[in-house]
Amino acid sequence: MLVILAAVTINAAFNSGIIDTAVNGAVNYADAQKKEQITFEDLDKDIQDIVNKIESYDIGGSNPTPDTPNPTPDTTANWDKTKVEPVESADNVVVPVPKGFVASKATGENTVEDGFVIYQGADEVNDSNVDTAMTTRNQFVWVPVPDPSKMFTTHDGKTVGQLYNFDITKKEYTEIAWSATGYREPDVITGDNGSEYDAVASNYSSAGITGITNADQFKAQLEAEFAKMEASIEKYHGFYIGRYETGAVSTAKAVTVKGNADIANQTWYKLYQMNKDMINENGIKSSMIWGSQWDQTMIWFDTQGGAKKDYVYNSTGKGHYGTNSTTTTGSSTVYAVNNIYDMAGNGYDLTLETYSTIVRVVRGR
Repeated sequence: MLVILAAVTINAAFNSGIIDTAVNGAVNYADAQKKEQITFEDLDKDIQDIVNKIESYDIGGSNPTPDTPNPTPDTTANWDKTKVEPVESADNVVVPVPKGFVASKATGENTVEDGFVIYQGADEVNDSNVDTAMTTRNQFVWVPVPDPSKMFTTHDGKTVGQLYNFDITKKEYTEIAWSATGYREPDVITGDNGSEYDAVASNYSSAGITGITNADQFKAQLEAEFAKMEASIEKYHGFYIGRYETGAVSTAKAVTVKGNADIANQTWYKLYQMNKDMINENGIKSSMIWGSQWDQTMIWFDTQGGAKKDYVYNSTGKGHYGTNSTTTTGSSTVYAVNNIYDMAGNGYDLTLETYSTIVRVVRGR
């Protein structure tokens, strides 16, 4: 008993509670001798408890503080909260929802794994009204990009898109090196003589593209738009893709809604501008899809495996392949992966990616 009390005394400067415990223990022991109410085994337990408390303190050091778990990193710390609202999905992923949009609460649309859907407008979308919302409100699906370094590379000191080749035989994808005569973005096409396509002023004016009259100006605009896209993905680690093919293309305002048949017969320049004008409010702007964004969407499917991986390399039966015909957007759930419809079949999906000097890359047909 003296040894234990001596140890307590040494630690007295660091925790008076231990002294109190030792004193109380001594009193209890004296009472026990008189009343024979506790055994020596009980006393041994009391003593061991005191020893354990003493050994938890560093003699000559400061009192320890209880262990606390490391705080969860705030992945939204650098998000622009004037433009987006952090919303937690049903599978516990925090997603940036742009101002002017709401995250779907409908079954099958509220997880990132299966396709996190947002609807333009303020009204809630749930199981009771989702069918109507699909046909009347613009919709986009979140595509996560966990490692943006896999989406971008550099060429001549500038950030450019990292594009990929998807091998249907091996079911794997490999990086494509940037090439002035091959696949690349951002860049322009001017034909073999340098005076066609993006070099023709009337292509811009007839499509309603203002302030651009030549290829050099358009290249500067594309580079600026690409840089903004890259910065956004670095910040939010993902992007939104239209849930359906761009529709209502013969009207003043394009849409991405279910059941639209007006999806073709416009020039690339016209659709480029219509996609830019579809969403332009609250600091949020839409765009025709970049090739690197398309590839990241395919990589997302591929990494999830199973039927989603198979879809990337063989979309037979996973899209409308009618001869010289299209069908309405979102016509069949069979044509959707992660709530994104018609990436295979139906109309060609135009991109901002270029190839050679005369081609803008199309996907999905």
